[in-house]
Amino acid sequence: MKTFFKTFLSFFLCFLCFFTFSCKSLEECASASISETRDDFYYAKNGDYFVTFTSGKREQNYLMDGISTPLTPYGVVVLKTQKDIGKTPSFSIKSASKTYSSKMEINPYDMSFVADICEEIKGEDEITFSLPEQNFEISLKNLSKNWRTTQSKALDIFVKHKQNELKKYQKTGLDGEIYIKIVGDNEENIYYFVLFVGRDGNTISSLIDVNSGEIVQS
Repeated sequence: MKTFFKTFLSFFLCFLCFFTFSCKSLEECASASISETRDDFYYAKNGDYFVTFTSGKREQNYLMDGISTPLTPYGVVVLKTQKDIGKTPSFSIKSASKTYSSKMEINPYDMSFVADICEEIKGEDEITFSLPEQNFEISLKNLSKNWRTTQSKALDIFVKHKQNELKKYQKTGLDGEIYIKIVGDNEENIYYFVLFVGRDGNTISSLIDVNSGEIVQS
């Protein structure tokens, strides 16, 4: 019985040590604290219509509270137009294998139209966006396929640049969460916005060029 207890205790201590110290480097801690990634970015502009579609994963409990929770796939379409298309226009997005149809809602912050299809569309060269009631259709190009800096590289750049500030939050893990967003209003000027939100409410961020990998704002 004593032998069994000693064996069990040794196993438990090893198990505890593994999970307590499994996050050894700052880079590992950052990768384990991601609350949002934006992996594919589709873009189109035609006259009065500007459309983007972003595909990735984000936490189910989407709160910027410094705590990273399990991730779920999402796909968000954003439409900007000066035309009168109603308050909740119907739309469709068509990939090579599936069509998603729903209604859009107005974003009160910038008056754009937004919708989440709650699924990823990954790796397509193009997808098609349409407004059936407006008899409007446009093809969106996957700009992210040609970027020289991936979102994982952007995270590495951010962590190295901000390591002194981030180390203050490094304990057995990272006392905060990280969001990797994509921002930009044309094909030439698109950036990764990497944001750390600490559990103390403080934030650390950098704006990184998707091609050069240069930090353009910090």
